[in-house]
Amino acid sequence: MGTYWEHFNFQASQWNGAPGVHWSFYLNVGVEFKDLERRKNYVFLAQTHCAGRIEQIVLSAPHAWRYNAETNREALIRELLPLIESASQIMACNITHLRSQYVTGEFIYFDFTKT
Repeated sequence: MGTYWEHFNFQASQWNGAPGVHWSFYLNVGVEFKDLERRKNYVFLAQTHCAGRIEQIVLSAPHAWRYNAETNREALIRELLPLIESASQIMACNITHLRSQYVTGEFIYFDFTKT
């Protein structure tokens, strides 16, 4: 099986705007298979073959995070890091299945509710 790369990206909510108001962001996750051509580009992770939001992989992850100038960044990092590590481990354990889904055209979105 070929090499793969994991991609993580922080996507600001389209509703962010006014200063002093809580803003929010989403954590997107994707897998890129180095030896396969892409058939589709995900807007938020263009170089990936499979992409989605972290809560589709780590079921305990929140859908979005709120933050503003007073947000404790160290605490936010401590919250995000284990989720990113968990997503990475789950994808690594399921990479053969994800690759197979992509190759056969069956991949629609991450669904680890049964794993």
